[in-house]
Amino acid sequence: MYIAHMRTITNENFANGEYLVKANELMDVIDASVNSDPNGFYTYTQFQNSLTTNISGGGGGPGGGQSTPGIQVLMDARNTYLQSTTQFAQTPPVISNVLPSSSTPAYGSEVFVTATVSNATDVYLGYRLNHILRFYRYEMFDDGQHNDGSAGDGVYGASFTMNGNTAEYYIYAENANAGVFSPERAEHEFYTLQITASNLIAGSVVINELLTGNSVQEDEYGESNDWVEFYNTTNDVIDLSGAYLSDDALQLDKWQFSAGTVILPHDYLIAWVDDDEEQLFIHTNFNLGSLGETVILSDANLQLIDQVTYPVMTDDVSYGRYPNGTGPWIYMATTFDAENSSGTNITVNNQALSGVLQVFPNPFQDIITVNYSEGGNLQLEVMDVSGRTIERASISTAKKTLNTSKWSSGAYILRFTDEDGFSASVRVIKQ
Repeated sequence: MYIAHMRTITNENFANGEYLVKANELMDVIDASVNSDPNGFYTYTQFQNSLTTNISGGGGGPGGGQSTPGIQVLMDARNTYLQSTTQFAQTPPVISNVLPSSSTPAYGSEVFVTATVSNATDVYLGYRLNHILRFYRYEMFDDGQHNDGSAGDGVYGASFTMNGNTAEYYIYAENANAGVFSPERAEHEFYTLQITASNLIAGSVVINELLTGNSVQEDEYGESNDWVEFYNTTNDVIDLSGAYLSDDALQLDKWQFSAGTVILPHDYLIAWVDDDEEQLFIHTNFNLGSLGETVILSDANLQLIDQVTYPVMTDDVSYGRYPNGTGPWIYMATTFDAENSSGTNITVNNQALSGVLQVFPNPFQDIITVNYSEGGNLQLEVMDVSGRTIERASISTAKKTLNTSKWSSGAYILRFTDEDGFSASVRVIKQ
């Protein structure tokens, strides 16, 4: 495999002289600056000849005064040497006619990939169902049982299940002496399959949840940023290619989903709204404000699909639809890339208080209830998200309701301590 890549690099860059074309282009870029440089280690004439001839001399630094080979002198000789080695002289297999059983497979369907291969002892299919994952490689067979035609006809086959919106794959074949990839630059380059998908229409995909001030969920770069969650309400795969996301009603085309972006049936898709669209996958060119604004989803023709105007946000407290996908918008405990929940009847998990202490509903309005089935005294401390204590109370009954009408909307931490000093905390949200 290593020699196969070496052969490709050598043939694509040095055997065909491509490196020399690029070197001359770079020389043209810097020519005037070199000519006017009063402190050059070499003369301008030496610079002009440096690609095709060896240059002697040059002042300063280690190696000053020694002969420096011209790039063409060095690389042509190196290419000649490599091409003459035993490893490069071996004859690799030949791969052709790489074909999937369907160019637009359905989600969840079995996809066979076949390839015509000669002069090979082993043939492999490498594939992955997500661009950020590693490739998995499986043997291909010429046995007439893998959608490969007749046994021994030189056509090899293998299959995988299309449990993703995109499949990336390649073929690798080898004999006792040499190997070859198709495409040659695999795994850097690969063949791609996209599942069939329905067009985006109003109601098929909704904005389902959003979060500003995120310090919990991380993207694939290890960063915690604002995000918007979308939900597919249908039984079909929906194509988001070319659709737009914006926070400005006067500029609906602020950021566009890339080609091939789909969302699976009754599944979720996260857009990182982090003003960092140079990062791969779904990262927008704008941020969300914590003081409230509007998020708008439009199709490729800038027709409105869905929008939400959200209020002032609290760090790590989401604003989402409940029930999931259809209900009104409420403050809620974050349910990243998952079904939204109102968070009612929360059980506090603590070695002493687990299963005996419940707080509900959550989110709440003016009344919140505490259930403590063990009985005895509990001390309650209520803190806002900045850690400031706003209220203390003693709970001596199994069930107690708290009047929170004087609390402002937002997130709070309820910290409970029992008579033995065990404590537990739960985050609640007032609407």
